[in-house]
Amino acid sequence: MKIPHLISGLTAFGLVLGLLVGFTLYAQWTENRYIHALAPLWLSEKAVGGALQKAALRQPDLLSVYGSSELHFGASQVGLDLLSTYPTGFMICPIGWAEMGPLSLALMLAASDGAAQHKKIVISLTPLYFSTSKPSYAANFSDLNANELAFSTHLSLPLKQRFAHRMLQYPRTLRSDPILRFALQQLVSASSLHRILYYAVFPLGRLQLAVQHLQNHWAVLAMLQKQALTPTVQKNSQGIDWPAKIATLRQQAAQLADNNPFGFENDFWHRHQAEIPGRKNRWSDEKLTEAIHDANGWKDLDLLLSEAKELDADNLIVSVPMKGMFKDYEGNSPATRALYYQKLHEFGDRYGIPVVAFEDQEYNLYFMNDFYDHLSREGWAHYDQVLDAFYHNELLKVLGH
Repeated sequence: MKIPHLISGLTAFGLVLGLLVGFTLYAQWTENRYIHALAPLWLSEKAVGGALQKAALRQPDLLSVYGSSELHFGASQVGLDLLSTYPTGFMICPIGWAEMGPLSLALMLAASDGAAQHKKIVISLTPLYFSTSKPSYAANFSDLNANELAFSTHLSLPLKQRFAHRMLQYPRTLRSDPILRFALQQLVSASSLHRILYYAVFPLGRLQLAVQHLQNHWAVLAMLQKQALTPTVQKNSQGIDWPAKIATLRQQAAQLADNNPFGFENDFWHRHQAEIPGRKNRWSDEKLTEAIHDANGWKDLDLLLSEAKELDADNLIVSVPMKGMFKDYEGNSPATRALYYQKLHEFGDRYGIPVVAFEDQEYNLYFMNDFYDHLSREGWAHYDQVLDAFYHNELLKVLGH
């Protein structure tokens, strides 16, 4: 008498499973179809889940760049427009959000769920998060990204334990996810019992991830309905004369920043001119040295680069420089600022990752257009040139090595 009920239950389960699999395949097909149109857009859907990240990583003519507001503010649209027609065969896909430090970037990269393996990945950094400012980890927290890291099948247990120690320092981000919180708490303990408990909850964590993936796909599809994009993009492989392009954009940047001695864009100067005197000599060499040495950003960068190494990605680290003329005004010397570049290069050497920090551009008045580490038109041309060289495996040629 129970057999018909069992058959009905199995049939219903099969139908539901089939619908979910069908929806996932349709969502992935749609994401792959539209990813070139979405690549240059600054979208929260890229930062809070892996669906669009994976779609971008599947495309050989897209270069994923993980970073913070330096990828969106300033003259970023000019920088994106330089490559928007794929003049040298590729386009960049910026992934991130404002005030995202290395720890947030690491969780975002985990959302790629191994799709970054053997792919070119760019990690974009700013000096602010290693000297005078703290990133907003809690404000940028993504439960999906955190679960991807905690229940990853691509990262080693020791690395996940290191991440767990850091993530548990932000308990408020874990209040609404008892499964994630429990898993992280087991990871930080070295006892065999806690190890067993972590592996016991692991299947439940992966099931929760499966639900979150469906929600992420649904959010992307809903966003696409609102965007009204066409899936095709215009490509014109005419190439770029980089020296000529940089010279042109330098002239434009100079024209847009001709009312102040620091090379800030005129609009920015109008908005912030009144506060500039208060920043004079506010950062002594002693204070900046202490801030650079004590910044948590270095610990988080170590985690991020350890993750990138385990994913076996082909990595590049780029960083905007400090604005030398204004930093002098604030009271710190080039020798002290050099500590940031030195530590950054040391991390690159430790992990075998090339680093381009543009430290030789500190006194280029028009490389940065504000004091928030945002690039000018000329700065973006230099940035794009490096990304272009990295994509085409010609980085050493551009760097003069």
